[in-house]
Amino acid sequence: MILKLSHKAIILVAVPLVFELVFVAILASLLHQAETEALAAERSREVMSGVNHLSKLMQEAGITLYTIRNSSSPELVDVYRGYPAKLQKDLDNLFALAKGHEDETKILADISSLVAETNSFGGKFADGIIKGEDYDHGENVLMARRGIITLTSRLQRLVQRLASLERESGGHTLQSEESLRSRIWASIGAGLVLNLLLAVFLLLYFSRSTTARLQALLDNIALLAANQPLRPRLEGGDELAMIDSTFHRMANALSDAAGKERAITENALDAIVSLDGDLKLLSFNPATMIVFGYDRAELLGRRLVDLVAEGEKQGVRETFLQARERTMQAGTASFTTSYLECRITRKDGSSAEMHWSINWSSKENNFFCVGQDISQRKQLERVRQEFVSMVSHDLRSPLNAVQANLSMLVAGVYGGLPEPLVKRLVDSEHNIDYVISMINSLIDVERLDLDNLVIDRRRASLAEIISRSLDAVRPTAEKRRINLGADCKDMEVIADSGRIIQVIINLVSNALKFTESGGSVTVVSRALSKSDFVEISVVDTGRGIPADMLETIFGRFEQVQPSDAGEKGGAGLGLAICKRIVEGHGGSIGVESVVGKGSRFWFTLPS
Repeated sequence: MILKLSHKAIILVAVPLVFELVFVAILASLLHQAETEALAAERSREVMSGVNHLSKLMQEAGITLYTIRNSSSPELVDVYRGYPAKLQKDLDNLFALAKGHEDETKILADISSLVAETNSFGGKFADGIIKGEDYDHGENVLMARRGIITLTSRLQRLVQRLASLERESGGHTLQSEESLRSRIWASIGAGLVLNLLLAVFLLLYFSRSTTARLQALLDNIALLAANQPLRPRLEGGDELAMIDSTFHRMANALSDAAGKERAITENALDAIVSLDGDLKLLSFNPATMIVFGYDRAELLGRRLVDLVAEGEKQGVRETFLQARERTMQAGTASFTTSYLECRITRKDGSSAEMHWSINWSSKENNFFCVGQDISQRKQLERVRQEFVSMVSHDLRSPLNAVQANLSMLVAGVYGGLPEPLVKRLVDSEHNIDYVISMINSLIDVERLDLDNLVIDRRRASLAEIISRSLDAVRPTAEKRRINLGADCKDMEVIADSGRIIQVIINLVSNALKFTESGGSVTVVSRALSKSDFVEISVVDTGRGIPADMLETIFGRFEQVQPSDAGEKGGAGLGLAICKRIVEGHGGSIGVESVVGKGSRFWFTLPS
């Protein structure tokens, strides 16, 4: 069974801890026994000391009694009478020490009786001497000698029995104490050795299994870095197995991503190449060979500059060098992309227009580039420019002349005309006006696409810009009987006044087109909190815009309804122009609308 790392850690801590607790419990038991034996030995020593002291007192009492017989001194009699109390005190101490020991208590009881008898006999003997009785002759002498000898002999035997009992007990206690001391030291040594062996065993056991599994992880990391197949997954449900499983999933995901990346690169229509610092081709996808017309062997190691058309080589070289310098100055944490357009010469001698995105990798010390063949796009742009130029010069001027002649006919400059004919002429004039408006919008869009939009940004009064814009569309609002108003504060913006007036006029004109008589169109401005921008809104009560059109309404030639171009006029280019102008100022534009309730077109400008 493979344990989790957390379980191994618990075992490494818990097993030595349990062993230590058992060892401490055993050691505590031995120490308790040793302490008990030490107390027993101490008690035995105190008993022996008390017995010796008792024997000494009795000897002193006998000597004092013998001295009294020889001197008949009353003072010595008083000294002798103090011995019974001393003897009784020693007996009390001995009884207290012998408590719980029946043999010692029994002997002490006999000694106590004998001491009492001896004290009684000695007291009578001392009293007799003081009274003058003769203890040197006759029966008194024999009685005294026999009493003293008998009592002394009996007391001596009892004291010897008690001393022998205590010596035997004390010897056994000393042996037990010595044995316990040896056992304690042996237990300490054995505990240390066993604890050390247990710790080493657990450490080696868990370290071996954990180290092997960690090494498997490290090997997989090295194999992944070398793009080699990984080792089989680790078995078990521990943390290392979970990490290895996650690592395998990550490796599979990386492999899938690399496969998809290779598939995208191999099947991409754009040329994807890597170049060294000298702009030599190191690797490339199949599309690169199609673009240049060379096979792999002919392209590999060739300098990209050698494939560029004459006259553009130096510019290409400088662009690559600048891209590398820009990336190195920005640091490794930044990612900068440079762009380049140039003409290349194919193997068959034909040329192609290429658009390159260039990235320098300081880590790899290589350029990574993506090249797109834009020859067709360039050709289409030239055709479009020629078409717009033709429309502008060859179509707009004649239409303006026709419109002027129609206006003079309607005005009666050449004489009166029948009413039906005047009506037809007015309709023709409106149609020509619509065509001219479309041509002007096409020209504006073309200028925007060619980045010819010139924006002269200056500080300007927003209230003045809005006022001039509303003055331009007020006649239309009055004609359609629509309330035109403004809710604006006098704020300064950084903008091209003429361009912003163009935007507001366009938005308000659209609002007027799609608002019924009696409705309202209002221009509102406000400063945005926590930013340096101002928001300008055009709010109407018109028919509104469907939700699915809100994101596409700013595209070219977009109309909410197909019939709007004929009924309302316009080519669907006005909002696209507004979007380009606003974004050229660094702002943004959008719309909010509810069908049947109206719309709010808004855009922002820096203040």
